[in-house]
Amino acid sequence: MSSEQFEALALLMRLRQSPSREALRMVLCDGKSVKEAEALTGLAMQGIYRLQASARRVVALAQTVSSDAA
Repeated sequence: MSSEQFEALALLMRLRQSPSREALRMVLCDGKSVKEAEALTGLAMQGIYRLQASARRVVALAQTVSSDAA
């Protein structure tokens, strides 16, 4: 995922500057593993996995809206 795409996703998810946002960015943009993001941010792996699941739901909903608009 590009930085621009991540910024749009973060806005849709209403993620403010926080360790959660940073962990998700590390995983989605930087290619870090959840374990690496956990070590760097101090968040629990379970929380990062939940963020990823939320991100997948938001992306799927955005794709639905986008395809319906066409």
